[in-house]
Amino acid sequence: MSIWRHPLIDNIGPEQLSSLFKITPTSAVGILTSASVMAFTIQREVPVLHVLLWWSVRFLLSSYSLFRWYKSKHKTPKSVSRRAIVKLSITAFFFSLPWSYLMLRYLGSLSHGSELILVIVVAGMAASGAIQLSRIYPAALTYLGVISISSIAKCIYLGTFEYYMVGLLMLSYSLFIKRVVIDTAQLSIENTKVIGLLREQVDEMNKTKSELQRHAMEDPLTSLPNRREFHNRLTTAINEAKRHGSTVALLICDLDHFKNINDLSGHLAGDKLLIEFAKRLKGAVRDYDVVARIGGDEFAVIAKHHTSPKDTVEFAHRLYKAITPPISIEGKDVKPGMSVGISMFPYDSRDVQTILSHANLALQRGKADSRGQFYFFDQEMKSKLTSDEAMESDLRLALVEEEFELFYQPKVSIRTGLLQGFEALLRWRRSDGTMVSPGVFFPVAEDRGLMAYISDFVIERAIKDISTWKKQGFNPGKISINIHPVQIKDEHRMRRLVRDIENSGINPGDIYLEITEECVIGRGTENIPEMLEYLRNKGFRISLDDFGTGYASLSHLKDLPVDELKFDRSFIHDLLSNAVNRSIVHAMVKLANSLGITTVAEGIESQEQHNVLLAIGCTTGQGYLYNRPLDFDDATNLLKETKNTASKRIVLNKSPVNPKIDIQTGRKTANYG
Repeated sequence: MSIWRHPLIDNIGPEQLSSLFKITPTSAVGILTSASVMAFTIQREVPVLHVLLWWSVRFLLSSYSLFRWYKSKHKTPKSVSRRAIVKLSITAFFFSLPWSYLMLRYLGSLSHGSELILVIVVAGMAASGAIQLSRIYPAALTYLGVISISSIAKCIYLGTFEYYMVGLLMLSYSLFIKRVVIDTAQLSIENTKVIGLLREQVDEMNKTKSELQRHAMEDPLTSLPNRREFHNRLTTAINEAKRHGSTVALLICDLDHFKNINDLSGHLAGDKLLIEFAKRLKGAVRDYDVVARIGGDEFAVIAKHHTSPKDTVEFAHRLYKAITPPISIEGKDVKPGMSVGISMFPYDSRDVQTILSHANLALQRGKADSRGQFYFFDQEMKSKLTSDEAMESDLRLALVEEEFELFYQPKVSIRTGLLQGFEALLRWRRSDGTMVSPGVFFPVAEDRGLMAYISDFVIERAIKDISTWKKQGFNPGKISINIHPVQIKDEHRMRRLVRDIENSGINPGDIYLEITEECVIGRGTENIPEMLEYLRNKGFRISLDDFGTGYASLSHLKDLPVDELKFDRSFIHDLLSNAVNRSIVHAMVKLANSLGITTVAEGIESQEQHNVLLAIGCTTGQGYLYNRPLDFDDATNLLKETKNTASKRIVLNKSPVNPKIDIQTGRKTANYG
């Protein structure tokens, strides 16, 4: 096979060329040393002029190789072309000629000692030169071939037995060197491939490592520092402030009403809003300040070198000015709103955790009081935190000591005055007998993750009370149980509710599960309609509480399996004095009636409210006009009274059976008895 058709030739690369150049100086010194030894050996038997001329040619070739090495030692070739290999092979040919000349010209004409040195030197040069050039094996074989062929030819020409043996040794020696050259070339190329693959893998690993490090520190959506990197930056900023005696202002920024955008317009629209919001915050701060995304719609700004809270106030105003221009999303202009909690080092705290906690407290205070503003931390907030922690401890103890109990408020047919059932209402009676309103402890329970346990208690106690009434021979009617969003979103809890009701022997059709719009609107509610349908298929009734006060209530009626609507007491309170409220309630009752949904009005306190609701067709009423919420014993007594009363009516006030009410004014249009 021709050396130019050998498969290895296409794999010769810049690495082989570079390694060849690296040993050029050592090789040049070795060649000149051998040439000098050879010249010194033959100068007694050969004309000095011939020796000097030969040595000069050898010297010029070595100098040329050193020149080429010096010129290229700082360059790294990117590739090796076929043309470059040919040029190197031609160069190798010329480098072999001086040694071939010695063999052709002087072998057989020198003394035995000089001839021995000549054969040794030429054989050594053939071997060492071929090995050196083996990385570019066509050049190596060219070099080896020229010396070997000329030496063998001269031995055959001399025609004696001794020279035949020298030629034979030269042939076997050359074949062996050729095998070594090919194997060395192949090994070099394979090593280069392996090293190349390893380098690629190392590069890929380094790239992956860099990407992981970037992702570990950067929010992928906004490209801002993430929570982890934010903590690092905040720690650094506070440490620098301690050394230099300067200040750090931490602003926790919450995007107002982001949940509505995300839920109604989709996550892509929400992402677009977050990206633009982050861009505006970043554009409003100085180069040495830090903007980070630390939560879904929560950002943090680390502002440095403020000389006083006044600087921070001006800084906050600048942020508000930057973020308030409308943003176009899905073809609609959305005006971003932002609530901000601020804590300052060293005024409020002297460590990372405390300043972060204080800024969050200020943010929560601001969101509770009025969104769209900024609040500085003060000690009153810390006092409230201590109070909330104490409340949490008391709530946990109340769960263990069973201080919670259920009260039952009657639900009455507005048309007949008959008891329809009860709504189960949670109450907390402390060990000292004092009652705590749900409005006081619910916010703390929700904030501290206790609502799931409290809601479980409500269901368990309601099942127990209903079972007790059934055993006593009473029919409590339809019982409404409030289901917290935490429960309805937990499939395991809801299936356990179904199992507990079925095991108790209670008819699921006697249970109304009251939910609010928070249960069906927002993140994590995608499977709620399916869960409600499952509950209805099991026989439960579904009631939508506080109807009319939430977001997009009417749009959900057609999609949700609802059996009952409960109008918020805010509509009933102004029913007589507010014509708009009367019209809204009237419209909602007509809508519910057309859909086959019963209606319940909460907070009925006067006969006049009752009359108006009766006139517009509302089905059921709750309120102090009929009865206050009753504890279990009082509710039992009420069931006894209604069981023993022929009419089973619980409304003591006279109420018209068919009143004629002007819905627009709420006034009677005739006398009724």
